[in-house]
Amino acid sequence: MALGHLFVTIFLVSLTCAEYLPVVLWHGMGDTCCYPFSMGRIKRLIEEQLPGIYVYSVMVGDSVEEDERAGFIGNVNDQLKEVYDKINSDSKLLGGFNAIGFSQVLFLSPLIQEFSRIQRVANSFGVMSNIITIPLSKT
Repeated sequence: MALGHLFVTIFLVSLTCAEYLPVVLWHGMGDTCCYPFSMGRIKRLIEEQLPGIYVYSVMVGDSVEEDERAGFIGNVNDQLKEVYDKINSDSKLLGGFNAIGFSQVLFLSPLIQEFSRIQRVANSFGVMSNIITIPLSKT
């Protein structure tokens, strides 16, 4: 978990200049939005380091069990649409947000294309591990 802490710390430092925009977390395969020892811990770490920040941890489906299963089985296009709809319906994310992905960089890429309001993207443990980037404008 030391690498994870280092990665999140680097990302959090880069957030200080973004005035605590909300953060969207997307877990990798075999994990869920809410396990207290994994993504739940990362969510709490961000909230402790940046008091008052809003952190949305992506859940695919209607339960933790469905979320974990969706990491292995399911139609990715349907899952992406579900996540788009959840993000679009969350009023706290309408003004922009930062995104952190854990191994599922292929899921973050369509999010970047869909949401011009993403300010920063960081990915860990995936194809583009430990890359922190600022998406280009769609204009």
